[in-house]
Amino acid sequence: MLGGRTRTGKPCMPKYGILSVILDTFMDGTIEDALLVPVSVNYEKLVDGNFIREQLGQPKEMETFGSAIKGIWSVLNSNYGMMRIDFNQPFSLRVSHFYFIAKKL
Repeated sequence: MLGGRTRTGKPCMPKYGILSVILDTFMDGTIEDALLVPVSVNYEKLVDGNFIREQLGQPKEMETFGSAIKGIWSVLNSNYGMMRIDFNQPFSLRVSHFYFIAKKL
């Protein structure tokens, strides 16, 4: 599940991506089980850039190939602070499924 924040800092609706594929294959019996590993990625400074002009209602400037190369170079040569990646304990999809089924009864 992918989460995130908007440019104004509000939380975004989660996107399920690969998790929905894994759940679908589990639910239709294609796979018997899957181990899911919760991962959290946190960093100090946003990599997305500065959107003050857009927040003030000014139109976004048209990008060119040159400006894209300049932007990539700027990102690669910038310091974005500390980054932390946390891995939690893996859990079985099958065990979790049986737990939630039993809890409903």
